[in-house]
Order: sequence, then structure tokens, then C-alpha cells
Amino acid sequence: MSIIPDCRTDEYYNQKYLSEKDAEFLKGYDFALELLRPLFSNLEAYYREFEFEDEDVNLARFLDKHGKIRDKLEEAVADWHENERDMLVTSMIDHMGEAEYKEAKKEIDGGVREPYFKEKEEE
Repeated sequence: MSIIPDCRTDEYYNQKYLSEKDAEFLKGYDFALELLRPLFSNLEAYYREFEFEDEDVNLARFLDKHGKIRDKLEEAVADWHENERDMLVTSMIDHMGEAEYKEAKKEIDGGVREPYFKEKEEE
């Protein structure tokens, strides 16, 4: 269990309290992972980059051949990203002024305004 809160659900360190600027940064951070995810399904594009004369194993071919290992690697990257994301959001909230945080929490929890950062809507 991590000492860093889950910033998607935590009562105090919640991404919904982020400033507009921080929320936009977080959206870019999440987008970067979405750009990375297709890599694991398209490793054949990197077969040549992983060919080395002095090596018996080509990592890209190995991962393509061993789908369970590839899937676990993809999960590990996503888990790492989520942990780093929680630390990032926690840091952003910690660096907000106390008055700014209290105002955002009051407005958002009171339904006065929508958060700048919202999860993608389910389609």
C-alpha cells in the first residue's frame, strides 16, 4: 500500500481541486500514456532496433512471442504512471495556497462550479 493517496478518489488530495493550469498539465500527462499504450501491440515495428550481433534474444520479438509477459510489462508501465501521477497531483495540491485550495474545495464540493479536471466521459 502506498502512502501517496489515490488522487482520483481521495477526499483531500483529489484531482478535482486542481487549478485550471495544473488540470491542463495533468491532461497532457495522461495523454502521454495513451500515446505509449499502442507500442505494446506494435512491437514488430522495433524488431530491427533490438537486433544485436552479440545478443541471442531480441526483446521486441521475445515480448511478441510471450504475450503474458508483454501484458505484464504494459500493466507495470501503467501502474508506474498512476503512482507517479498521484505524486504529481499531491505535489500540485500541496503547492496551492491554503486560501486557493479552500475556495476550490468549497466551490466544487458545493456544486458552485465544475472541476477543471474531470475523468473522460464513458462513451
